[in-house]
Amino acid sequence: MEITGDTPPHEPLLTGFISGGLMGSDPLDPTSFSGSSRALFLALQRQGAVRRAFGLSISRAAFALRALPRFHRNREVWRRRVYQDIGYRRALTRDLERKVEPADHDTVILQLGAYADGPAVYGKTPVMTYQDSLAAEYWTSPFVPRDLAGDTKLKEKHIAFEKKIALATQRVLTTSGYMRRSFIENYDVPPERVVIVGMGMHVTPPAALPERDYAGNVFLFIGKEFDRKGGPSLVAAFARLKSVIPSAELHIVGPVQAPREVQGADGVHFHGFLNRSDERQAAQFYTLMHRATAFILPTHYEPHGIAPTEAMSYGI
Repeated sequence: MEITGDTPPHEPLLTGFISGGLMGSDPLDPTSFSGSSRALFLALQRQGAVRRAFGLSISRAAFALRALPRFHRNREVWRRRVYQDIGYRRALTRDLERKVEPADHDTVILQLGAYADGPAVYGKTPVMTYQDSLAAEYWTSPFVPRDLAGDTKLKEKHIAFEKKIALATQRVLTTSGYMRRSFIENYDVPPERVVIVGMGMHVTPPAALPERDYAGNVFLFIGKEFDRKGGPSLVAAFARLKSVIPSAELHIVGPVQAPREVQGADGVHFHGFLNRSDERQAAQFYTLMHRATAFILPTHYEPHGIAPTEAMSYGI
């Protein structure tokens, strides 16, 4: 999906794209970049700042050709082998080359993520990149599977590709001060070129905090990537809690399909992915936000968690 703006030519303009991979390939899809992509580009469009926004991807056949030789029984290892491979990122860069329009060069380029080499494609046109994490942080995190951690070649190429992009951009926009320091320290990006812009919530905060009974023992988990967010550990811990507090409830929001740990678990209610662009699903989401008394996210690796901020805005 692509959005275009009708801004007069004398106004400042941006051309934006989401760079594919684990971030998603559609800037307006609520699941891309945890919904940040959609919220950001729609807000920019309302301000008349964005000329167009688009996503990058490769064909299913091309993806299959890359995925099959890298098969691993651990799904997370398999995914990372594909998405972090330099060949996959070069394929996305070629897709970017095909999608460039002449008018793009009259704008500033805003690139979400670092799966494609925007600076190399756009040349002298200023490019900014917006990121909530970087490869150097991922590879030192406890979330890296054991079978992947030993792949030194993949690690080095992944970090080198991302560092190259960071050094070539006019600005690196980060979601936090921690991430700003990390780009400076890990990738040697000059401090004046790394700017904290933060990350907004995707919920509408209540005008006043809702009244709630904190003795209700209603626990809420929000996270699309169940394993990375510590979902299995949470369900196991909840089973022990349930034996002590029979009235306790655990509500799971985010995963598209019910994880095996959730299926049949006593007191665990699975709601799947709730699209807040859909009126019915949004109502269900906000009902859970009003009912919950505790928000739980025992994540193993978190680039920048939006859900905890959303929960705090509701006084959970």
